[in-house]
Amino acid sequence: MSDAATMAAAGSTIGVRASGGRAPRRDEIEDFLYAEASLLDTHQYREWFSLCTDDVVYWVPAGGQAPDPEDQVSLIYDSCVRLDRRIERLAGDWVFSQDPYTQMSRAVTNVQPGLGSSTWVPDAAAGDFPVRCRFEVTELRRHHHVQWVGTAEYRLRANDPAADDPLRRFRISYKKVTLINRNEELPVIAFIL
Repeated sequence: MSDAATMAAAGSTIGVRASGGRAPRRDEIEDFLYAEASLLDTHQYREWFSLCTDDVVYWVPAGGQAPDPEDQVSLIYDSCVRLDRRIERLAGDWVFSQDPYTQMSRAVTNVQPGLGSSTWVPDAAAGDFPVRCRFEVTELRRHHHVQWVGTAEYRLRANDPAADDPLRRFRISYKKVTLINRNEELPVIAFIL
């Protein structure tokens, strides 16, 4: 039986266990991803950044199959320090591309716990587990619509699994956003995907 079939037969839990604890349930992961999307849609970047670990990697590859960000051009390839600087700029008063703020609405679908990247990922810390999902972000900026569509791959780390607030249950140690049109000319990405 394949890993996907085993997970489907197992129901709502996934096969990768958090360090020393139970496997997270699919609904817990989905609730976290939906809450993350809400933070990003409402430009709550500082709150979103608090979901990241100190060793986070945030990567948006450009073109090709994107096997390794060290060997090819990326639209974004941020460590925790670089991501913190990006957040400071986005949350600051001098972001003219966000004046007025872009209106956004994102949909997160096809959440697949336990499925990670087939390409480069940083060393996974004990307790990290992979999640892959599809997304679509509709951006409205000055009467102009832009669609951002692709796959997001995460490594989530258990934080407070028993918390009622979905945003307290996990931390993001890795997020790779692969746009379907990454080989095309793209507008400025003036927000977090």
